[in-house]
Amino acid sequence: MAGIARPGVRRAAVLVTALVLGATALSPGSARAAGPRVYLADVPDDALYGIDTGTNTVSAPIPVGYHRGIGIGPEQFALSPDGSRLYSLSSGLGAYSSGPGNLVAISTATNTITGVLAVGSDPKKFVITPDGSKAYVLYTGHITVVDLLDMTVVAKITDTSHPDDAVVSRDGTRVFVTNADGSSITVIDTSTDTVSATVKERTNQKAIVLSPDGQRMYVVNRNRSDTVHVLNTSTYATIATIPVANGLDALCMSPDGTRLYASSQTSATLDVIDTATDTVSSALSIPTWVESLTFSPDGTRAYATSVFGTPESVSVIDTATSTITGTIPIQGGASDAVFSADGTRAYILGNAAVTVVDTATGEVMGTLPDSGAGSFGLVSPAGRLYISGDGDTTVQVIQAASGATLAVIPSVQRGPGTIAVSADTSTAYIAGADGSTVRKINLATGKAVGAPITVGADPSDLVFSHDDTRLYVVNQGTDSVSVLDVLTDAVLATIPVGAFPQSIALSPDDATAYVSNGGEHTTSVIDTATNTVTATIPAGGNGVAVSPDGSTVYLTAYNGVFWVDAATNTITRTVTSTTGLGAAVVSPDGTKLYLDNSVSDTVSVLDIADGSLLATITVGRYPLGMALTPDGTTLYVADTLADTVTAVSTATDTVTATITVGSKNLGSAVGGITVTP
Repeated sequence: MAGIARPGVRRAAVLVTALVLGATALSPGSARAAGPRVYLADVPDDALYGIDTGTNTVSAPIPVGYHRGIGIGPEQFALSPDGSRLYSLSSGLGAYSSGPGNLVAISTATNTITGVLAVGSDPKKFVITPDGSKAYVLYTGHITVVDLLDMTVVAKITDTSHPDDAVVSRDGTRVFVTNADGSSITVIDTSTDTVSATVKERTNQKAIVLSPDGQRMYVVNRNRSDTVHVLNTSTYATIATIPVANGLDALCMSPDGTRLYASSQTSATLDVIDTATDTVSSALSIPTWVESLTFSPDGTRAYATSVFGTPESVSVIDTATSTITGTIPIQGGASDAVFSADGTRAYILGNAAVTVVDTATGEVMGTLPDSGAGSFGLVSPAGRLYISGDGDTTVQVIQAASGATLAVIPSVQRGPGTIAVSADTSTAYIAGADGSTVRKINLATGKAVGAPITVGADPSDLVFSHDDTRLYVVNQGTDSVSVLDVLTDAVLATIPVGAFPQSIALSPDDATAYVSNGGEHTTSVIDTATNTVTATIPAGGNGVAVSPDGSTVYLTAYNGVFWVDAATNTITRTVTSTTGLGAAVVSPDGTKLYLDNSVSDTVSVLDIADGSLLATITVGRYPLGMALTPDGTTLYVADTLADTVTAVSTATDTVTATITVGSKNLGSAVGGITVTP
C-alpha cells in the first residue's frame, strides 16, 4: 500500500497481568492465609489480585497505584515481495510510556504465526529490502537490522540521530533514513549494514519518499517555513526546494511519479506538487488533517481518510484534475483505506467497522460482518484483507471478495507488569510503570515501600534469589540484568547480556542465572558471584527453566524447546514445535515439563526423560504465563486475552477450574512469571 500514514490514536486500555505463586500470603488487613495463593498484577486496575488456590476465589484488589496503559496492537503491516509472508510490527506504545515491541511473521497461506522476534523499546517503523531478506527497524536512537529468513537480529546501527522515516533504494543496495533531531539523512549500505554516507540538511528531517525510477528523494524539512527538499540519490545534491503549508509531516507519491502529495498536521490542506516542475500545482481543502492517503491500483483516484473532522468522511480525489470529486460518510472517522487488487472495491477502516465502497459509484455497499474497528490494513495479491484494530491484539484476515472472515491471528506483544514475590510472601516487586523502574510493595498493607527503583529500560522479568537477598531484573530495552540488594534496594550491578532479553531463571543454589535473549535466540549464562556472563548458549529466546537438581536447563524458542546440560552448557535434546512456545515450568519432582502455546491456546506436557508429548491441555485464550503450587499438584495458567486463569490438575493434566480476574473484556498481556518456594 502506498500512502501517507500516521500512528493511530490509542484508545483502549489493556490488562497486564503477571502470575506468581506464594506459600502463604496476606491481603490488606487480613490474617495469614492457610494455603498458597496466585498473585496477579493488574495494571489498568492499579492493583494486585490474589487467588486462593483452595477455593479458587479472587481476593479484593490490593491497590498499588502503579498504572500504565499499553497499546499492544500491530502498528504497521508489510508483505514480503512474493506475498507469502505478512510482517506485523507491534510498538508497545502506550498512553503513559513506551514499552517493548515485537516483529511477527505470518504465513499468508495458513494464516498462522511462523516467527516472533522481540525488537525492543518502542520501534517506530520498519522497511523491507526488495528481495525480502532483511528488515530495518527504526528506534529513537538506533536502527536494528533483522534477518527475515530466520528472524534474528544481525546488526545494530547506532551512528544516527532520532531516526524518523526510512525508504529502501529501488535496487535494494541502500537505505535512506531521515533524522528528526540531527538535520541529516543517514545512508546505510545494505551489503555491510554500515553507514556509507551522512547527508547534511538545514533543518529537522521527517518523511521521505523516492521517485518511481529511484533517482530522486523527496524529504520533509520542518522549520518555521516548511519545505520539501528534492535530492539526487546518486550525488545527494539538492535539486530543488519547494515551499509548502506549515505543519508538513507526511508525503505520498502517485504511482506514476507525476505528483507528490504533502499533508499538514496543523492545517486542513493537501498540497499537490508537480514533480516535473517541482512546484505546488494545487492545494486541496480537506475537512481535517489527513490520516492516510491511498491510491487505487490504476492511480486514477486517491482516498484521503481522517479520524477527526466534521463531517466524518473520506475524501475522494481525482488525481488527473487534482480535485475532490466526492466524500464518503464514515461514522466515527476513518484511519486507513485499502483497495481490492482489481480496484473495484475500497475497504475503509473506521473506528466502528470496516466499510466496503463501490469505487465506480462511490456508494457504500455495506460493512464487513464482525469486522469491528480497524486502524491499519492491506490487501494481499491473493485478495485477502489484513486488518489490525487500534489497541486490539489480533490481526483479522478477510476474503476481500466475499467479506468472509478467514482467520483471526493473535498479535504477539508482551507488556510490562512482571511481579516477583518473596519466599515469605511479605514483599512483592512490580516492574514496568514508566519503563525503567521497579517498585517494592508491602503485601500486608498493599502499599508501596519507598520510591520507584531505577533499573534499565523496559524490565521484562524479575526473580528473587532463593534466600530473598537479591532481586534480578531483566531489562529488555537496554540488553542488561540489574542486580538489587533486597534489604537496601540498591542496584549492586548491571550485567550486559544478549539482544532483547526476555526472561530469567536461577539454579537451585543461586550460583548461576540463565537469561533468554529474544533478539538473537540465545541464552546468557551468568556467574552470580562475579555478576559476569561466562557463556552463551546458542538456543532459546523465550522461556527458561531449571531442573530441581540444577543439572538441566530447559530453553524455549518460538519453534521448539531445548534440553541443555548445565555443567557444559551444551544442547543435549531438541523438541520442535509450531505452536508458539513461551514460558516453561518444571514439575517439583523433575519428571514433567509444562510449555504454554500462545498460538494454539494450549499447554503441552512433555516427559522430561525422553521429550515425548504426554498431554495437550486446552486453556483460555492466548496463554502467556504459568506457575505451579509448591507441592506441584496444580498448575495455574494466565489466559492473557481472556481475563482468566486456568487451574490444571497435574495428576490428570486436566482443567479443574477457570477463574475470572481483573478488568473484564479489556484484553491482557503477561509480563513475566516467577514461582516462589
